[in-house]
Amino acid sequence: MSKLTYNKILHSIKAKRINSNTKIMLIILLCYIVILVLLLALNQPYMLWLISKYLLLTVISLILYFNIIKNVK
Repeated sequence: MSKLTYNKILHSIKAKRINSNTKIMLIILLCYIVILVLLLALNQPYMLWLISKYLLLTVISLILYFNIIKNVK
C-alpha cells in the first residue's frame, strides 16, 4: 500500500467518514495480517494454512454482513 493511500485512509478515519463498523473490520483484518506475518516468520505452515482459511471465511462473512446492512438502510 502506498503512502498516499495510507494517508487517505488516515484522513478519512480522522474526518469520521468511516463508520465504527468499518473501523472494527479494519482492526480485525490488521490483527489477522499481523498473525499471518508472525506465523510466516516462525515457519509454521499448518497454522499458517489454518489461520488463512479462517481469514478468508471472516472476510467473506464481513463483506456479506456489511452488504446486508447497506441494503437494509
